[in-house]
Amino acid sequence: MEELASKVSALNRVTSLTNLNHRRFYADSYEHPADIRKITIDIQNEVHGQHAILDQNSNSFNEFGTSFATTVKKLDVMVSQKLGRSMCWMVSAIVILFFIVYFILARMNSA
Repeated sequence: MEELASKVSALNRVTSLTNLNHRRFYADSYEHPADIRKITIDIQNEVHGQHAILDQNSNSFNEFGTSFATTVKKLDVMVSQKLGRSMCWMVSAIVILFFIVYFILARMNSA
């Protein structure tokens, strides 16, 4: 029980010190309203800058999505034709062959 009372007492001391620090901060800040105004303007500028960055990223993703959708449509048209289908198989085989040769050469160089 005594241990609990000491913990409560310590908590009360911390709370009163925190309240005192808050009161000192607010008292100092009311003496310097120009500083507070400058800080809030800086925060506002930072927020606007972050919004601009997010808008640019959003536009970039939208452009990528549009270009990716166009590419998929073109591939779909190519695959729907007989000559295009054989072209896809040939390109796929070349890409797979390239990776196989790359991994073989990488293992030979590391050994």
